[in-house]
Amino acid sequence: MRAPRLLSVALSLLLQAGCSSCRRTSGPTLSPRSLAPADAVAYVEAPSLGRLAGHLAELSQPLALLPGGEALGMGLDQLSATLGFDPRQPAALASAGLDGARPAALVVEGAAAWAALPVRDEGRFRAAIERLAASRLGAPAPREQGGVLRFQGPSGEAALAFRGGYALVGSSDASAPLLARGLSRPLEASLERSPVAPLVFRRLLPGEDLLAYVSKGALPPSLSRLPGLGFGASLSLANRRVTLRALDVFSVGEGAGLSPLALPAGGDLVPLLPPGAPIVGRLGGEPAALAQAWTWLLPAALVDAAREAKLDLGQELFANLRPGIAFALGLAPKPDFSSASWDPRRGNPFRVVTLEAVGRVRDPAKALAALPKLLALAPRFGASAERRDAGATAAWIFRYSLGESVTVALAGDVVVVTGGDGQLGPAVERALAKGARYAPPRELLRALTGHVSDGIAFDSAAAREALSAIPDSAFGGLTGFTLRALFDRAEAALGQLGPVVATLQLDADAATIDAEVRLR
Repeated sequence: MRAPRLLSVALSLLLQAGCSSCRRTSGPTLSPRSLAPADAVAYVEAPSLGRLAGHLAELSQPLALLPGGEALGMGLDQLSATLGFDPRQPAALASAGLDGARPAALVVEGAAAWAALPVRDEGRFRAAIERLAASRLGAPAPREQGGVLRFQGPSGEAALAFRGGYALVGSSDASAPLLARGLSRPLEASLERSPVAPLVFRRLLPGEDLLAYVSKGALPPSLSRLPGLGFGASLSLANRRVTLRALDVFSVGEGAGLSPLALPAGGDLVPLLPPGAPIVGRLGGEPAALAQAWTWLLPAALVDAAREAKLDLGQELFANLRPGIAFALGLAPKPDFSSASWDPRRGNPFRVVTLEAVGRVRDPAKALAALPKLLALAPRFGASAERRDAGATAAWIFRYSLGESVTVALAGDVVVVTGGDGQLGPAVERALAKGARYAPPRELLRALTGHVSDGIAFDSAAAREALSAIPDSAFGGLTGFTLRALFDRAEAALGQLGPVVATLQLDADAATIDAEVRLR
């Protein structure tokens, strides 16, 4: 039986018993971090159950109007039925005998987990667990060993212990030894005093509703090459906003190695993007520092072909780019959803979306010499490339047989990359300081022009306007009919959604991703 389910039913029984005469636990009150081991694989904490409950209650209704929000509401309703009270109501938490101002936590050690739950009366809580174990596990009276109560029945095993005002509860055959170690663990061997976890906790958002710590040893082998000593996350649900922070703490050497990517560049390029774009972003940092990374990220066939063509991607392309790239994604002016496919091997995605990216080169003549080399590789991949004049601007178009096309142009020292018919001309005009430019809304300024390494923003108002402007003629065929219904729902959901922004900040000691969703 899983620990969260065991705790839920236990809280329900505690509520039924009432707590008007609850007895405080004896001894000093500890914290969940001081109970968890320093080598915990993962740790999730709700710093204040009362605050979390209040914020869940505040957001339940607007979230239910968004796609997927119904499932969240149903899950919370089901949890309420299991508990016997609504956890979104702080008063209900108090009536259940919980101290809403104190934290609760889930601790993962190896492949097993246990929970630390603040209790008011150890005797009543023990009686509730005994009734629960008898009804759900078929367990008789528990056996006590070293301060740990073990419940063993035909349907499973559970364990319970008390320390410092907390009930330690686990629901597997590995729980009893874990709780026994928790009872005798000194503060010096706890997560509170570990070398990495406190660094993570200090960088998480203040006033968070949930926070988490994950050790690097918990990563799968495929991610073991990532820099970092440990990872953390926090979630806040205050003021009709969902705010997430993800954190990767570096060693001194790792931070120094990543410093070229920390430059907050590209903000001056954002105005060169198309007005009204629903998705806009920028990438800072020194592109030359990404040269080695691109050899990992690009298809091996492309890297090998460039090497055979004596095209040095690092020196001829990345080293010639100045720090900062800005990009935008939008809806095609005349979209066609009747046969559109997001798979470039089967259809042309630029019948639906448009792409635009801008950057600056250090040496335009060097860029003019390198671009033909790159595009000359097209036939090796079943594509074609040709030069196209865009006024006095040099441009090349790269296309597949199915119609996909990406155009690369050089307007002065500005490199312009566009995808979609009719995008090149206006993009070049903006690069030459002509025509209408993009003006970021106030809510998006920090992500797009602020002092952060990278940022991306979704303008829900612009997206809703673009969806409402799609003509009925774009929805031909069965595919179009289905998409029409989906878009109608999306347009209604966007009316409840405010701006969505995400930023990446690289510092000497950490990489921090902040994401925020505002609800109207």
